[in-house]
Amino acid sequence: MRYRTVVAAFPDRFSPEPVVRALASQVLIHAVGSTVYDAVDYFERALFRGGLGTPCRVTRRVPLRAITSLHNSDGMRDLPQIAGMIRQILAGGDVLHVSGLPNMKVVVTWENETVLFDGHHTVMAYLATGRNYLDEVPHLIVHDGKRRVADREILVFFGTHSKELTPSDWRDYVINWQAPADHQLCWRTQGNVGELFDTLYAQISVLNTLPTISADSTFSD
Repeated sequence: MRYRTVVAAFPDRFSPEPVVRALASQVLIHAVGSTVYDAVDYFERALFRGGLGTPCRVTRRVPLRAITSLHNSDGMRDLPQIAGMIRQILAGGDVLHVSGLPNMKVVVTWENETVLFDGHHTVMAYLATGRNYLDEVPHLIVHDGKRRVADREILVFFGTHSKELTPSDWRDYVINWQAPADHQLCWRTQGNVGELFDTLYAQISVLNTLPTISADSTFSD
């Protein structure tokens, strides 16, 4: 049998060392063609129940700025949402799905690249509030049991445009779901989350004048 491992990780803000509290489950791959999205969906619906999780010391810190993004700046549809998220974080909250699952979701390739496949608005908000490392923000990781995914599994993040790519060339492209269908697959212009943040920083700063929101608000990203 083949499984994917899904881990929801939440920072332990009371620890002087980098520690996350992790909730992990194995998801059985029932069908050929089952994707990372399927594993996340099943984990959220059937397995994730919240709770404190198991404390895990972080041995390799991943800078948020170094994470590979899958959007260029023109694919970020809702910058006012980022300002709302910033207000929530500054009020002492976190940016989570209504289920309590982290908005930020990543995989790690066999080349040791951390790839953000959901939560681009969320990571912009955390960077704007001074968070620098992945272990400092709630996040979800999906892997194959060896803490990696193959390049071919990245293609699903490009939707129907995956058929236009090969497993070896996805790094040259991003997806823009706001564009017409025949213009959604785009050449990459921002290489990682840091470059994306730098490009959007001025706009985020201007927008970050929205009224304070409650710390229990939830967002989708």
